[in-house]
Amino acid sequence: MTAVSAVSKSLKTNEILIKSAFGESGLLKTRPVENAALKNRYLICYTEDMTDGASIGEGIVEAIVRFNRPAPENGVSFIASDVVTSPDVTVKTDFQELINGVCDGAVAVFAEGDDRALLIDAKGYRTKAISEPLGETISKGPHEGFTEDMLINVSLIRRKIASPDLKTEILTIGADTRTKICICYLASAAESGLVADVKKRISKIKRADLLDSNYITESIRDHPLSPFKTVGSSERPDVVASKILEGRVAVIVNGTPAVLTAPFLFTEYFQSSEDYYVSFYYATVGRILRLLSFFISVSLPALYVAFTNFHQEEIPIKLFVAIAASRDGVPMSNVLEIIVMLIGFELLREAGERIPASFGVSLSVVGSLVIGQVAVAAKLVSAPVVFVIAITATAGLMTMNMKGAIIIIRALFLAASAVLGLFGYILAVTAVFCRLYSMTSFGVDYMAYLTPLSGRRSPDVPLRLPITKMKSRPYFAAKRGIKSEDGN
Repeated sequence: MTAVSAVSKSLKTNEILIKSAFGESGLLKTRPVENAALKNRYLICYTEDMTDGASIGEGIVEAIVRFNRPAPENGVSFIASDVVTSPDVTVKTDFQELINGVCDGAVAVFAEGDDRALLIDAKGYRTKAISEPLGETISKGPHEGFTEDMLINVSLIRRKIASPDLKTEILTIGADTRTKICICYLASAAESGLVADVKKRISKIKRADLLDSNYITESIRDHPLSPFKTVGSSERPDVVASKILEGRVAVIVNGTPAVLTAPFLFTEYFQSSEDYYVSFYYATVGRILRLLSFFISVSLPALYVAFTNFHQEEIPIKLFVAIAASRDGVPMSNVLEIIVMLIGFELLREAGERIPASFGVSLSVVGSLVIGQVAVAAKLVSAPVVFVIAITATAGLMTMNMKGAIIIIRALFLAASAVLGLFGYILAVTAVFCRLYSMTSFGVDYMAYLTPLSGRRSPDVPLRLPITKMKSRPYFAAKRGIKSEDGN
């Protein structure tokens, strides 16, 4: 179709142009409407899959047909102000804007003899009901999650933060998908520089397709090749609201329930929304267990290889004899055993995430009983290796949000230990820490509050102190103090 920039005064021409833009789409509906009192003809255009037929029939068609008062003029301006009752009506002269609006679920209204047209919001497509996200379930606290509808997600956040300081800015990205995103932040808490940085990075995204929030994550994150993420993501409104209150910026993408937050710090890996709905003693114990689980998951296979291959003298004699006896007849080295068992576990975990829930129990039985016992009985692997992998896998389940990073770091530690023993393990640990302490997230130190010489302290990092002790926002917030209503 030839590009047309302006609305025509001819209804017939406008009808031809809009049908040409949508091609052979059977969902595009056009309906001529006449009114004797207005002494004019009108054309209504909309897509059947994106609009609410009842609101179009009652709020637009019937409103125009039944209007019987004298009108000072019969153009679209009068229709917008005196006839149609919809709260979201805009006058457009650009034809491409009208087409984009119809694609988004609006109704275009043309008037004979008028080179302007109306866009009336009449969205009516179905959305998923609000439910708890499967990947972030908790036993205590709110059990609601984001949906695929951006406006519903914004409303869920606004229910948590009912303040005029909560600012929202809508952008459209993607020449083909025209995906709407909402930048959400608390003006009194978020640094203006942080907000500007997020907007700048998003504005640089030049993609025709943008279907999910991860497209934005990989486009705006710091250190794109690092296994550690620098942009947070959550499907829980309470988590995102708490991040906004701390001075972070949230990015809501239409079509996905995962809401992004920036900046993201390393300590957030070990925090859970449930930490703030239970006693601080229990929350502190939970965080310690997560930290310990992370250490076990990345280090246990490497330490087992280092001690059994290079530092046998450090192992108690009875334990060493038991390990040596269990390895009798096993054809593979302990390094190869570890690698094979880790690959087997990752295969089982990936299969468990993708099969129907009804098969989950069967898969766990096959994985733990059949494969494990048969492998040991057939002398394919030794029993200590099965035990090490079982503990490693169980510990990894407590920090599932670090799955990718854990796999890579575990492989690095295992390779270093297999070559240089405990010395190689220490070198690998040092290299990882150097990398972590050199990283930033939107200008904020990635290891903030974990640097002893920085002087920065937080009642929420690494342990969770009582709520009464949490009287300040993170150091990167515009205003650090959080005052109560009485000013204290």
